[in-house]
Formats: sequence, C-alpha cells, structure tokens
Amino acid sequence: MRYIYTILCMATMLGMASAGAFTLVSNVETYIDEAQPDVPFADEQTLWATSIGGEPIREVYLGFQPNFGTVGATSPDIIDQATLTISVSDIEESGGIYVYFLHGETLETFTWDDRNDYDLDPRAASTVAGKGTVSIDATDLVKKAVETCYTGCPFSLIVVAQGDASIGLEKGTAELVYRTLA
Repeated sequence: MRYIYTILCMATMLGMASAGAFTLVSNVETYIDEAQPDVPFADEQTLWATSIGGEPIREVYLGFQPNFGTVGATSPDIIDQATLTISVSDIEESGGIYVYFLHGETLETFTWDDRNDYDLDPRAASTVAGKGTVSIDATDLVKKAVETCYTGCPFSLIVVAQGDASIGLEKGTAELVYRTLA
C-alpha cells in the first residue's frame, strides 16, 4: 500500500511540474527596411514596423529559442494561454499591428533581401495608440510554434504594421509568456 501511495504522489508531482507559466525572452531582435534592402538593423535600439497603404515597408523580427520539450509542452493542446509583451518607444503614426509566426531563426545580419515568407495564419493583432507596454494574445502563435518545433528549434515572430501605421518598438523588451495545462 505504501508503494502505491508513493507512486501516486510522484505522478501527481510530475504532473504539477509540467503545468505552469514559462517565459521566453527574445534572443535576437532586428527590423528590416525595404528602402535599405541590404542593410541590417540589429544594432538599432528602436525596431520599426511601418506600412503605407497596408503594404509593409519595415518589419520587426523577434527571434526565440524555445524550451517547449523540456517543460512538457510537446503538443499544441497543452498550451492554455500565451502573451507577447513589448514596449512601444516611439510612434510616427499610431495604428494596428499584426504578429505572424516564422519557422526559423532571426539573425543579426538579416536584411530585407533575406526576408522569408512567414505564415499568415495564425496571427495576433493589437492596436497601438501610445507609448508604453503592449500585451498581445499570442496563444495561437505559441500553439503553432509548439506544433512546428517542440524539440527546441528556433522560431521568429514578425511584427507588421497595419494600414499607414509606423510604430517603434524598444529593443530588449520582447517577452513571450505561455501557460500550460496540468
């Protein structure tokens, strides 16, 4: 009887260890600019997402190295909720932003000429009216990341301005917090 109790306690503890909140901090942040297609901007402190008439001319790339497998997030179904937070440091024109998923890492040498097609579905969205911290529901994006690379392959989140918005994000502030189910 004592052994059954021990096994049940251990199983409960292991189940509780896999549930919880986990934080990923962006390991590479940069933006790319259509007007300067061969220039990397990873050294800039402000990361620009700008669109004119709904066409992006600057896009922000946030690279992440996930820990999904080590915390038991091996299926999208285990992700309960996720939030991307980032600070807005400058606004030339307020408006909305979309965030998209890209399977692959972001490099500091990345330029407009190097850009890859990102997954247009799923996406997250937010309206940016002023400076400060923006929180974006990134649950579908993290589920896509877990589905694509729970073993730890790098992925990127791409921030694209909507309409005629031009929004400056503060480098070093991007965090992705996700919660797993028990």
